[in-house]
Amino acid sequence: MPILKLMTRHRLLWKIILIFWLTIISTISANIYITKEIALSEFKSEHFTSKTLLLAQEAVKIYEDEGIRSLRKWYRSTYRIDGLSVVLLNSDFKRIGGRYSNDTKHSEKDTFTKPERHDKHLLNMADQKITSANGEEYILRILPSPALSAKFNPETLHIYRLISTFIIVFIGSLWLYRSIAKPLRVLHEASEKLSMGDFSIRTTPKVGPRKDELGQLAEAFDQMAIKIEALLNNQKQLFRDISHEIRTPLTRQKLAIELAKDSKAPLVFLNKIEHQNNNINALIDNLLTFIKLEDTDLKELEILDLSDIVSHVITEAELDLQTKHINVQSQLEDQCLISGSPMLITRATENILMNAIKYSPISGQINLQCSRHNNIIKFVISDRGQGIPEQDLDHIFKPFYRSDQSRNQQTGGFGLGLAITQKIIQQHHGQIRIKNIQPNGLSLTIEFPLYQAVSI
Repeated sequence: MPILKLMTRHRLLWKIILIFWLTIISTISANIYITKEIALSEFKSEHFTSKTLLLAQEAVKIYEDEGIRSLRKWYRSTYRIDGLSVVLLNSDFKRIGGRYSNDTKHSEKDTFTKPERHDKHLLNMADQKITSANGEEYILRILPSPALSAKFNPETLHIYRLISTFIIVFIGSLWLYRSIAKPLRVLHEASEKLSMGDFSIRTTPKVGPRKDELGQLAEAFDQMAIKIEALLNNQKQLFRDISHEIRTPLTRQKLAIELAKDSKAPLVFLNKIEHQNNNINALIDNLLTFIKLEDTDLKELEILDLSDIVSHVITEAELDLQTKHINVQSQLEDQCLISGSPMLITRATENILMNAIKYSPISGQINLQCSRHNNIIKFVISDRGQGIPEQDLDHIFKPFYRSDQSRNQQTGGFGLGLAITQKIIQQHHGQIRIKNIQPNGLSLTIEFPLYQAVSI
């Protein structure tokens, strides 16, 4: 099992090792084969030299003892039995008795001062000089014939062995280079495009479905590009939303100021200006809170009882509840302990409750539950409002996102409350979920890890 994990974790290492050993094994195999051919070629050469010497002695003996006619018969039998086309030359390199083969015939005037080109190595060895008992010198020459089928000689085989070694090493190196350099080149080009602002670039399709470290790097690069693109798009959208949200109260302020100039009762318009100014201040306060939560890590935490915080928030919202005649049903267990910031947890709980009050109908009902489940603190709040369209549930925690624009114009708000709440809960290592309930209403669930004292 540890070996399997090591192989899975270091795929690129094993690929390099595989290519390296395949190159070595292929080189050794090629050298063994060619060395065997060299030995076989040398054996053939030695055997051929010995055989031609015997043939030369036999040809001279037949010629001197039996004459030219018998020598010609011997030529034919040598070609038929041994597959060799031979000719006996005198000291002046003139043939004796003609040359006999199935496909070539020469005039008796032909002389052979040089071996014909077929296999230069064997032909050179085949020139057998011999001196007869009468003191005459002869040369037996082997002409191109089927028996001369050796394709290599030892000298050329040594060159082939060197060339084959070079080719195998080159192929292995090229394989290794392409296996590593191609994805690196793709990543380099993608990095340059990313630095130039092309966030749509993806490397996985070009690198291919590889599972080694370079494939994982390509996937990580694509995930980084996706996140950067999403962050920039979110930032652009955030700027557009901020501009829109600020422009509306500023426009109303400007209109109120123009009307106040010509009005005999400017106090009414001054109150509207003050109201719009308060809206702008509230928006800026929420924006600063949201940005601060993005860049701040919680350091000084306290032990909090979530049930106490919920009870306190309900008490603070009593006036709003009475205004809409909303009935609150709460089931809060004791000792729902979490570790966190009292101010931020209170802010998140208050945002959730006020959101439920805003969208609850007159004389509606809100249910709150706070309980422990194993090592989890679970807080659930539900109302009997209109709920949220299913297609909007995945976007409800985005800044400035509002499911029903007309409803928000009536209830107010900038679409930052739930975004701030989600950031606070995430900073406390919690989770938040939202869903519609039937026949109508909305349920929001928050889960925090239970605080547990560490014994020393």
